[in-house]
Parts: sequence; C-alpha cells; structure tokens
Amino acid sequence: MQQLNAPLDRRFRTGHRPIALGREIWGLGHGPVQVADLSINPEWHEVTRAGRRIQLTRLEFRLLYLLAANADCVVPYQALVQQAWGFEADNSAAGLLKSPICRLRAKLGLRRPSPLTIESVARTGYRLGAA
Repeated sequence: MQQLNAPLDRRFRTGHRPIALGREIWGLGHGPVQVADLSINPEWHEVTRAGRRIQLTRLEFRLLYLLAANADCVVPYQALVQQAWGFEADNSAAGLLKSPICRLRAKLGLRRPSPLTIESVARTGYRLGAA
C-alpha cells in the first residue's frame, strides 16, 4: 500500500503498474502518448494541446494519462479510481470522478467544438476519443 501512495515519479522508477487493461500501461518504457492534438509526456509530467502547455494536478494527470493510454476504449470507473487514488472501488465510486473529469474537460478546452472528447459511458466508465 505504501508504494501506491508514493509520489508519481517514484512509481516510474520502481516500474509499478497498478492496473492493466489488456495491455501494459503506466510505467517504465512508455514514452509520450498522442491522441489527436493532445500530447502527454509522463517522464516530464507535461501535457500540451495544439502546442499549448496545460498545467494539471497529479490527480488530473494520472486520470488523463490512463484515458489517453487507452484511447477510444472505455476505462472502467474502478480502474480510474485505483490509478488516481490508489484504492479499489466499485461502480459507486463514479461520483469521485465527476469533479476531476469536469476540471480536465475545462482545462483541455473540451467544452467548445473539439476533435477530442472525454465521454461518460453510463454505469461503466469514461472514454477519451478523437472525433
């Protein structure tokens, strides 16, 4: 449990992979992720959209990276909660995600017409996709 609460950069060095959704995600050996005009560099904790740098909290960064690493796939609520907060949860934990996902949408400028979306999939999870 101590490792799950460790700072993000320590998780990279230890190679900790808290979840896997059919393919390896989050850890050493994974470079930047690109989805449409969104670029995420986990090594530098850097997010850019259309060339503009976006400041995110650690929580927002973890959620966005997990969604982007699984672009166009639904990421279950449980996986998002486990990645963001480090504990297992059931579908009732969806409420925990509403506020950080709303902030992510605002920071990424997804409220206006955009080639990128974070959509909610009822009773399941969220999906980051390019329109």
